[in-house]
Amino acid sequence: MLKTFLTQNRETIVKRWTRQVFDTYPSDTSSFLESQRDRFANPVGYTISTDISNLFDQLTGEMDREKILVSIDNILKIRALQDFSPSQAVEFCFALKRMIRKMLMKSSPDKDMLADLLEFESRIDSLALFAFETYMNCRERIHQIRTDEIKKRSVQVADRCDKGDIEAQK
Repeated sequence: MLKTFLTQNRETIVKRWTRQVFDTYPSDTSSFLESQRDRFANPVGYTISTDISNLFDQLTGEMDREKILVSIDNILKIRALQDFSPSQAVEFCFALKRMIRKMLMKSSPDKDMLADLLEFESRIDSLALFAFETYMNCRERIHQIRTDEIKKRSVQVADRCDKGDIEAQK
């Protein structure tokens, strides 16, 4: 029952879910992300739109872990670079739950559909756990890159100082 509902409403759900992610940005940015569809003019909007769609298909399909992780990684690399907090970065997973519940309540679901909803929400919970793990890995990589850059600069400064000392001794 639920699968039929989700399949019939796929386009609406994906569009609303994508919009919810865009709404986490300032209003000017959000408008740009939603309106500019060109992959090269708006790589952030394109990535989010494409990967939200892919995630929905996985949630309603086979739940291929690798495909899920690729899409989550694409979204969360962006959000990690933009300094979203961990809860802000992964909140989009839980937003899908709330949205589907609202849509179902309007359609008068039966007991079987509600049971299916619980199973689907468990899939969303798994998605959120993957997302949190991925976000933390992205943040760790960013911090490692920053640390490596600081070390590199320190070595360059030390080398310059050593050259200055040698020239001063001449």
